Amino acid sequence: MTTVDFRLLQNEIEQLSPDSLTELQGFVEYLRFKEQRLSSRPLKEMYEAFAPIREAVDQSGLSEKDIDALIDEAIDDVRHNHNA
Repeated sequence: MTTVDFRLLQNEIEQLSPDSLTELQGFVEYLRFKEQRLSSRPLKEMYEAFAPIREAVDQSGLSEKDIDALIDEAIDDVRHNHNA
């Protein structure tokens, strides 16, 4: 088991830019969500099924903002087509 130096970690966090803090918050929320969902068998199976997609996204070099923009664009397209 790894020992964590919380004072060092806090010091490093305090030196981050606001944008990095926002990104870190999202990552921490992801880790908490991941730990919670992996305790459920159906969710664990779904998480494992989407592993290739997560890997492809990681390798794509897209930022979280890029991915959000793509999702927003797809949602807008569906809404536009639905209302047409």
